[in-house]
Amino acid sequence: MDANIEIIEFTRPVSNCKNLYISGLQTSDLSITQIMSKLYDVFSQYGLVYEVQVFQGKGSARQPTDANSYYAFVKFYSYFAAQRAKAGLCRCLKIGSQLCKVAFATRNKETETGQTLYVSKCQELANFYLGFNGWSSTIKRMEEDKDAVAHNPSEAPQIRFFCVVELSFPKQGVTTQGLGAWEEVYSRQDPSSKATAILKARKRSHQRAMEHAFSKVLLVVLGNGKVSVEINTTKRDTLTDMQVAILAEEQVLKVNELNEEPQPEDTDEFHMDGTQDLDDANLHILQELGDSFS
Repeated sequence: MDANIEIIEFTRPVSNCKNLYISGLQTSDLSITQIMSKLYDVFSQYGLVYEVQVFQGKGSARQPTDANSYYAFVKFYSYFAAQRAKAGLCRCLKIGSQLCKVAFATRNKETETGQTLYVSKCQELANFYLGFNGWSSTIKRMEEDKDAVAHNPSEAPQIRFFCVVELSFPKQGVTTQGLGAWEEVYSRQDPSSKATAILKARKRSHQRAMEHAFSKVLLVVLGNGKVSVEINTTKRDTLTDMQVAILAEEQVLKVNELNEEPQPEDTDEFHMDGTQDLDDANLHILQELGDSFS
């Protein structure tokens, strides 16, 4: 591949070439949270940062742990950005009382493929490289799976929704589709429980559909900063009814296999009393649903 071309996928970066290791962090005045914030601000000048991790330095038999010593990892989505940051900050980054060293991480075992990004990260990445008007999404289908209803009275009733979305990239003239499914249980004794489950299943299925669609998108970044969009042709794109049914079942099975629900981007979505505010994302989804079924 041309050294002046980089392909960025909508996955969590796992390669060492996108992961910078910062050592020599020495400070008694800053907390770990403050160090993370400072590193994020500094490194964000070179490109979009996925994650900043800060750890307290480890001691050895000869040298005990220093409570004021830290090291960090800064992950970029782009190798170009990581390379620029390393070149620009090596031997001139100072956090605390001394200069820090910046180098590429050398973890012995790299994960072969990154996990799909959460929808908020997908949107952040798309906005960074394409701009807010460089892409759009449309709900093509949002349906309840009636087969998910529990027929045994002893079983908790369930609500399952699946959603199909389409991503459009007008400047490149390309589109791709994604499917998401989500299942929620509710209580027969609580009248508001079913309504809450429906809202949550709709929203989560929409989020999973967005993530599935973005997982097919490739950002082709040139050395001069120009960006184009390609669709990964090795993944299924336009979905038939049969594929929708199969993929929806696969996604629900994956969700049910989890020990806990995936970390949501909006942790304050549901109140303690079981009610839910209709935030901007909910209003957008419901508006699109109304338009598509009217």
